[in-house]
Order: sequence, then structure tokens, then C-alpha cells
Amino acid sequence: MKKPTHIQQQQDRAKKAQQAICEALGWPDDNYNDMVYKYGCQFLQQRYCRSPQLVDAAVLSPLFWAYWRSEWAFRDECLLNAVNNLNQLPVERIWWLYQQTHKVKELCAEIRILPKVVQDEFLQLSKCPRHE
Repeated sequence: MKKPTHIQQQQDRAKKAQQAICEALGWPDDNYNDMVYKYGCQFLQQRYCRSPQLVDAAVLSPLFWAYWRSEWAFRDECLLNAVNNLNQLPVERIWWLYQQTHKVKELCAEIRILPKVVQDEFLQLSKCPRHE
């Protein structure tokens, strides 16, 4: 059997973290994915508020979303590692901790520079005419 690649290992850890968070909050996967998307859009709007074209391009970028999900999963894992037995806390407390872990304003401060490849893709996408 082949050893999983680094990316596969990261994806497996992210999926396990997502399952643990969903279980602790009593959420279906849709709630989790909706939050990741909503906060990703808010991050882009706050980070690039002076460049609406860049925001529009980034929202459509699979590369941005792969990067964002990676950042999100990292914070999920940090929360799970920091709080032993998350499931034993009241759901309201878990929800509060989860929101604190993913505050958009603080993420904008922490995530200073998007990887160059993501920025380059945004620039290319923002130059493309929209097909409607």
C-alpha cells in the first residue's frame, strides 16, 4: 500500500477536524461548509475592500478556496488540540470558542500575505472579462 502524500495527509486531518467540530456543535456538514464560505467571503471583502474586482475574482478561484480551507482546518486543529474533550463542554461554549477561533478581523491580521501563486491567479482573473 502506498504511503499517503503530504496533501492527502493534510486533507485527512482536515476532514477529521471537520467531523469533530460538526459532532461537537451538532451540525451537518452543510452548516460547516456554509460557515467556511461565509467567513471566506468576509475575509476577502475586508482584506481587499479597495479592490472589488479582486474580491470578485477571488470568490471564483478554486485556488483561493483550497488555501482558505487549509487555513480554516489549521485553526480547527489548533482549537481541538487546545481544548481537551470538546464534546463535554456546553454547545453554547463550543460555539463561542469556535467563533473566536475564526474571527475574520483577526484572520485578516494573522494572514498577512496570501501565497504569491494565489495573488497571481487573482490578478489574472480580475483582468478577464465576465461572461454572463
